[in-house]
Amino acid sequence: METITDGGMTVVSVAGRQAEWQSVERRAPAFVPIKRLIREVAARRQAIDVDVPGDGGRSARVVALPVPTPRGLCHGVQFWCGPSGATPPPPRSIAGCIWDFDRQICVQPYESNVMSGRESVYTEEVSLARILSLGDRYDEYAPVLQQLFAPEPGHRSQSLVTVPHAEGRLMRWQVNVIAHPPGVFTIWEDVTDVRPVEPPTLHQIGLDSAQSLGLNVAVIAPQQGTLAMFLTPPPDWVQYNYRQAGVSIFHPDDLGKLADFVDSDNFDSAEHSQSISIRILNIDNEYEPINLTLRPYPDALGSGLVVGSFMRSTPSVPGP
Repeated sequence: METITDGGMTVVSVAGRQAEWQSVERRAPAFVPIKRLIREVAARRQAIDVDVPGDGGRSARVVALPVPTPRGLCHGVQFWCGPSGATPPPPRSIAGCIWDFDRQICVQPYESNVMSGRESVYTEEVSLARILSLGDRYDEYAPVLQQLFAPEPGHRSQSLVTVPHAEGRLMRWQVNVIAHPPGVFTIWEDVTDVRPVEPPTLHQIGLDSAQSLGLNVAVIAPQQGTLAMFLTPPPDWVQYNYRQAGVSIFHPDDLGKLADFVDSDNFDSAEHSQSISIRILNIDNEYEPINLTLRPYPDALGSGLVVGSFMRSTPSVPGP
């Protein structure tokens, strides 16, 4: 089983299937100190393989592996328990990431690139838009975005995403998110063997058609002044794939205007989309003006997220 060690120490999956945050104590005999063993593995970031004696001559073999996580942390453990002498199944491909809310960056371990077959382009810090753009299909990604941009203690969610491997085959990943203000802890695991890959939704197919006409659609977090993810394939001229903190995808002088626009009563009560002139960072590290059409994000649940659409229509201009 795969566990997440923060927020009550719960099970996120068993053999690749969602466990709906079950208590870890349900997954081992009473004589196995499962919580203590998981804490030890997470704290030391070292695997254990031990026999635990029980009553009446019983004993159990316990194998626990830390989930690879960056920055010397570990917020997940793979745990197996069986009779002494039994052989555990191969460990599942899994990686833990950290969404750094203050710095608006995703911190990932090397193993996350191994899962997707992109080892040669590994960097520890990447933009959230870059991470989310790897998926071809998301199930219930709205709750995930809600937690990424408005995390509250105790909030958690699970969703599935279809991810193209660098070799071209499709994979199915389970994304487990638990709020840990001022950010979130994430564990994603390859569950392709038990959760078949599904094609893109009709919603996403429609947005792909929009992109073919030059229209780019994205989820935007105005209060943070950042772009969360593209709903259409990412345009090749926008600098969304930055690999360090401190990059402003929108011109710094426009951030206040963007936030004020979205916070206005006129925007909240609008029956139709509204537009604002703003500058966005392109791949030449220059800010160029766009006409950004905005509308409230469906079921945003107080996260402040909006949907923005824009086209490239003017030459780029030098940034400040």
